[in-house]
Amino acid sequence: MTLYEVLNHFQRIKKLNEKSYMVQCSGHQDDTQSLHIVEESGKVLLTCHAGCQTEHIVLAANLTMADLFLTPIAPKPTVAHSTTKLVATYDYKDEQGNLLYQVLRFEPKSFKQRHKNGNGEWVWTMEGVRRVLYHLPEVLQAEEVFYVEGEKDADNLIAWGKIATTSSGGANNWKPELAAALKDKKVILIPDNDGAGYKYMQSVGNAAVEAGADVWQILLPGETVKDVSDWIDAGGDAERLLDLAHPYLVTENTENTEELKTLKKLNQLKNTEISVFDAHNAHTLLPPSPPTPPPYPQGPLPSLKNFMKN
Repeated sequence: MTLYEVLNHFQRIKKLNEKSYMVQCSGHQDDTQSLHIVEESGKVLLTCHAGCQTEHIVLAANLTMADLFLTPIAPKPTVAHSTTKLVATYDYKDEQGNLLYQVLRFEPKSFKQRHKNGNGEWVWTMEGVRRVLYHLPEVLQAEEVFYVEGEKDADNLIAWGKIATTSSGGANNWKPELAAALKDKKVILIPDNDGAGYKYMQSVGNAAVEAGADVWQILLPGETVKDVSDWIDAGGDAERLLDLAHPYLVTENTENTEELKTLKKLNQLKNTEISVFDAHNAHTLLPPSPPTPPPYPQGPLPSLKNFMKN
C-alpha cells in the first residue's frame, strides 16, 4: 500500500506535511483528529493521542499490520498471492442528485472512498468533502425511511421497494448533523446484531429524535442473523418487517452485551413496546419475583387441645 491508500481508510484527514497527517481515530469514538499518521523509513506509523493500540486501530479501519509496510515484501513461493476484487460501487449524491463521492466495496471485504477534484480526476481521500446520507435525494422525498448499517443492506431494502439509507465509513464515523435530513420522517432503525451495531444505532436514533423524526427500531430475530441482508436470505419478507418495529427510547450509549441480549428477547414478545437501547432499565422489564411468604410466628406452638376448643 501507499501512504495515501492507508489514509483512505480514515476520516477527517488534516495534512501537516507531505508525510504527516492527523485523522479521526478508528479505534475509539473520536470527536477530534487524535490519530497521527506519518510515513517514516518505508513504514506508516500510527500514534493515537487517546492511547489506542496500533493493532486495534488497524483492525477497526479494515487494514492489516502488513499494510503499514510501504515496501512490498516478497511472498514465500508456496503462498499464493491474494487478489482484491471490486464488487460494488456506491454513489453518494447531494440534494440535486450531483455526485459528491463514492464508496467502493472489495472482496476480501474492505472499503475505499474517493471523489473527483476540479479536473475530474479521482482523489482517494475525503479531505474537505461534504458527507451526506446514502440515497439522500430519495430520503428527502420519503415519509418513511429505514436506516441500516451499510450500503449493501440499504440497497437490499430498496430492491423491496423501501426507502433506505446509511452513512459512509462504518459504525465509528456517524456525524450527528446528518440527522437533519430525517426531520419530520418516520425512521426505522435496524442495527447489526452486535455491540458496535447497537451503539451506532443509538447515536443515529438519539440524533434523529433531536432533529424531529419519529423514530422506531427493529431487532431482527434469529441467533445467526447479523443484519437485514442475512434476514432476507433466511426467508424474511417485506410485509413482516414493520410488524417487528417498536418505538425508540432515547438513552445513553451502552456496551453491556448481556443486558442487550435480555432486552432483545423481551422485545420479541408481541405488544411489548420497549427499547433494546434502554439497557440500563433491563431489570425493570423482567417479570417480578413471587412474594416472599411471611415468617412463622415466634414462640411455642399452641397445643392441639386448645386448638380444638377454638
